[in-house]
Amino acid sequence: MSATFFQPLLDSIFSSRLPALSYDDENYDDSLRTTVDKICDTLATLINQLNAGEWFTPIASATSLAQLGKKINHVHVLNILETFFNEKNRKNIETIFDRNVVGVSICYIKNSFIEKTVKGLEDTHKMNQILPYLESFANRVGKDKEALDQLAKQNRFEDFFNFLIEPPPTSFVTTAAAEYREELVLA
Repeated sequence: MSATFFQPLLDSIFSSRLPALSYDDENYDDSLRTTVDKICDTLATLINQLNAGEWFTPIASATSLAQLGKKINHVHVLNILETFFNEKNRKNIETIFDRNVVGVSICYIKNSFIEKTVKGLEDTHKMNQILPYLESFANRVGKDKEALDQLAKQNRFEDFFNFLIEPPPTSFVTTAAAEYREELVLA
């Protein structure tokens, strides 16, 4: 399956456009969040199918993704990312961006997805539609607002995206360190 087969679906998810909805618009409703959740789930399924060596089943996943992408074309890129990086989708994010999963089509999908997302962020930033919403966005995704703000002001949107991919700080090491500190306090 040609990697370029996936280009239309990636274009439909993050096309450059002026969003019809502002970031804090109350019209970003549950149905749009559900659509973004489905995109994340379908993208993870597609990566798993390609990684398993399947070539025919992914066509249905890719077609589904393209249709879902058209439904959210008018949504602000931060709303899409907020839903994409929520706790519910954490497992899918790990699947999609797993560095151990390789292959021409998979790498193409990942790289194109990042490229399209970064382009969407850059275009939205040029319209002054990123910085005013960063505090709210950072709170919703559980990331440091100052770090996101600095990356956005420096137009480092690939780093901005990679910062969002990083797992939450509740890793084993942090948990173990917190438990150790608690033991010291109790001792």
